[in-house]
Amino acid sequence: MAKPSAEQLSKINQKALVPLTEEQVHVFQARIIGTKRIDKYKMKITPNFLRKMADQVKEGVALLVDHPWQKWESLSFPYGRTFDSRIVEENGELELYGDHYMAKGLEANGISTDQLATGIDAGTIFDTSAGFISTKHNCSICGGDYYRNPDCTHIRGLEYDGKECLVLADEGYIMENSIVFDGGYEGAGITRGSLSSKIQEDNEVQQQTEYEPLPLDAKSL
Repeated sequence: MAKPSAEQLSKINQKALVPLTEEQVHVFQARIIGTKRIDKYKMKITPNFLRKMADQVKEGVALLVDHPWQKWESLSFPYGRTFDSRIVEENGELELYGDHYMAKGLEANGISTDQLATGIDAGTIFDTSAGFISTKHNCSICGGDYYRNPDCTHIRGLEYDGKECLVLADEGYIMENSIVFDGGYEGAGITRGSLSSKIQEDNEVQQQTEYEPLPLDAKSL
């Protein structure tokens, strides 16, 4: 696994309580989530919510293995943390990328960060899944609150005048990003490269794909 650049290490050490060296950390990039349709939930993340997630990923959310908080008897041990983020337009949708770091030599539940790094390098560990809470849900058909507006009678997954009803998640927060065997968001997973090392070479593209924050009532479909 590649060593962090000087810029990455500086960002990592803004999170660490004790300064780390490039020899002490593993780093990797992942596509975390985006605005494409999430088939399992008949849902889409709006650009507004995605931008909020990007801020939280840059601030630093936990890197877990297989969403352990969903299992009552499992220990939710963070194997790492995010330290940078970027939103990129791909094929008409917005995608959130995040840089992650793990301290070398940590182990819990029989899994070590060094084992995870070896699996990532080998390509056998490749899928990720975002753990998030959504608190505002709009109907893509009428724009009303999908759960609380009695005037909204549309059902997610059904079509109305040829248009599928989807739940638009417009607010909430991301708690963690998990290494999993098969994530629910199409295209989520570990990718090559890193955000920090590509800033200069992608400067022209970055100007085309980064967006100004949207108002809180922004909707997307």
